[in-house]
Amino acid sequence: MSTNLEIATLISAVLVFVSSCATLIITTVHNRKDRFINTITEARKDYIRELRDLIAEFCSLAYSMGSQDKSELNQDKIKLLRSKSIKIKLFMNPARYPKCWDGKAIELIDDIIQEPGQKKVDDLIVLMQSWLALEWKGLMTEGKKGNLTEIEKDELRMRFWEDYERYITKEYE
Repeated sequence: MSTNLEIATLISAVLVFVSSCATLIITTVHNRKDRFINTITEARKDYIRELRDLIAEFCSLAYSMGSQDKSELNQDKIKLLRSKSIKIKLFMNPARYPKCWDGKAIELIDDIIQEPGQKKVDDLIVLMQSWLALEWKGLMTEGKKGNLTEIEKDELRMRFWEDYERYITKEYE
């Protein structure tokens, strides 16, 4: 009789051990996933903050230059505007999105460099507000759900792009 009791005890101990190991493995996998998501989330927050600050500095400088007579434009300001434009462009991927956010932003930035003016700067601000809203929505969605599939990312991008285009069309009618 004691042999059956010993076997039952041994089986119980093995089941508890296996269950504990499985729990440990599952917890470790989830913790790694959570750490990865948190790291990406923090990096994206930094990206959004840095891009927003660069755009604000670029637009502020372009506004001040647009209100000046061309003969008064300071070469140092022009160099600073170009420097900021390069930094902004390094955040972008026009090869992947030539007809969307990145391509449009680079086009507007290049136009502003050639001829600073309030309307062009306003257009860039509206585009970047929409882009930053997209980035924030993506960040919040990934924070809740985890990684988005490429299809989900494309759907989100298209939804925000269509909202942007509707706003621009209405704004300039």
